[in-house]
Amino acid sequence: MPTPRWLALPLVLTLALPGAARANIVVNGGFEAVLSGWSNNWSSENTIVHSGSRSAASGCQDPTCVDPNSPARSFLTQDLPTVAGGVYSLDFFVNQVGGTPNALRVYWGGTLVFAMADTPDGLGFVEHGASNLTAVGNTTTLTFLGRNDPDTVYLDDVSVLQAAVPQPVPEPGTVALVGAAVPGLFSLRRRA
Repeated sequence: MPTPRWLALPLVLTLALPGAARANIVVNGGFEAVLSGWSNNWSSENTIVHSGSRSAASGCQDPTCVDPNSPARSFLTQDLPTVAGGVYSLDFFVNQVGGTPNALRVYWGGTLVFAMADTPDGLGFVEHGASNLTAVGNTTTLTFLGRNDPDTVYLDDVSVLQAAVPQPVPEPGTVALVGAAVPGLFSLRRRA
């Protein structure tokens, strides 16, 4: 005799929940609301964009622009709501206009997770990112530092998605309860 369908419902719900849609936790990652949501000394641009009508731009022209400890750094920063132990992926588009020297550095919670330097001019917006970024707390700071001595570095369509949610370890009592219930389910099946 087949298993009653109501027994399959909890399994289906459990399997469906981990695949729920993931939302971008970056506020205004496309810079459509100018630079709202970001702490920065960059500017908002409406002529060179990847998508939408705006991008962020840094015209800083000095090696100190990408030094995280320099008071002259060119920064674009946002505190993101994260889950301690959660794993995240970062995606963004960069356009270095004007030639070299140029640089972009990206920090996740103060740790350098992406760096590029002396990208040739004329490539347009190129997608970059970093994966397997682990949050150590309920807030993680995302920081971009940019430099382009001859002209400007443009940034657009920044997104951070949670890749994995830390799973709680079941307490011993829960494991014992489930272990005791399984034989009972099999005995119901045999009687039917």
